[in-house]
Formats: sequence, structure tokens, C-alpha cells
Amino acid sequence: MHHAPVALQAFEAAAQAGLGPGREPFRIVRVCGISPTGRPVPEPRTWMLGDAAAALAARLPEGAAVRLECRIPLRILRRGRLIARPTTSDLAVAALRRLTCMADVAVSADLAPRVLEGVRRLPASRWRGRRRDFARWSARQNRSIVLRGVCGSLEIAHGARALSPLLAAGQWLHIGKGTVFGLGRLDVGKAHD
Repeated sequence: MHHAPVALQAFEAAAQAGLGPGREPFRIVRVCGISPTGRPVPEPRTWMLGDAAAALAARLPEGAAVRLECRIPLRILRRGRLIARPTTSDLAVAALRRLTCMADVAVSADLAPRVLEGVRRLPASRWRGRRRDFARWSARQNRSIVLRGVCGSLEIAHGARALSPLLAAGQWLHIGKGTVFGLGRLDVGKAHD
């Protein structure tokens, strides 16, 4: 909660500066809190990412198929090239990278290999989706910048509750490149919803 006033000041400054090539100002109409489940709440309260992971795990029945979906373009790069058909391993590595970066904590060198070993054991479908590029206006460069991405989904056949912390990171912190622009949000739910 102690960051909320600073974040609101930043949004107010952005609203006055405006968006796009014409720098169109906008107004903030309403500010409300959000619970770890993603629902609006009347009174904002502080919660930790672990609360979101617990809420997500409670929503995912043990052993039930889980759908991971990116409706907003996802940009995961390998050696500077867009991964057009991300796998569960690609999503897990991107989520782990984002989580450790945002948490600003030392992580043991064997964590990523252990996570990947567990993820690779999960039977998952292939990525079903399409290329989706995103353009944004750069006031600093005074031009439109194209960010290449993909939208789509995959399913993990026998559940993913053990991955709840990484999946929650994907939902709340987003993954891949361009997260500062709102890209890379991972939606997690039961398959066939």
C-alpha cells in the first residue's frame, strides 16, 4: 500500500502528458483495490504474490487439466528471436526470470534446472495460436515502434497446482519482453471452461 500514492502520481503525470503521437491527455475515472483473486474490492489492502498463488491453487482442482492462455501479445525471445510457439518450459523460464527479477532476491543456481525438470514431466499440448504484433508510440524516438509477439494457449493435461507461484507471477507480473507496456499477461484457468 505504501507504493499506491507514488503509482497514482505516476499515472496522473502520464494522464497530463497524454498518449500516442498526438499526446492525447486522459483522465483517471476510478481507483479501486484488487484482491489476490483479481476481483475489485472496496478497500485496498496489501497482499503478497504468495496470496495470489494460494488463491490460484485453490481454483485449480488437483489433477484437472489447466489452460495457459495469452490474449495480449507475449514476447519471449531466444537469442534475439521471437519464440513463435512457446512451450511450458519457455513459459516457466520466463515466469521464473520475471519473479526473481521483481523479488530482488538471491536464487540458488539449481532452482531453474529443478523447475525445468518438473515442468518437462508435465504432459502438455502444443501451443495453438498466431502471430500478433503490437505497435506503440515512442515519444523519445518520435516514432511508432513495432513489438512482435504471439497470442495463443496450451493445456497442461494433469494439473499444474505445483506451478501456482510461477503461474501467479505470469498473471500479475506478466512475462517476457514488453511487460512495462502490459504485454505478456498469462491467463490461467481450468481447461474447457
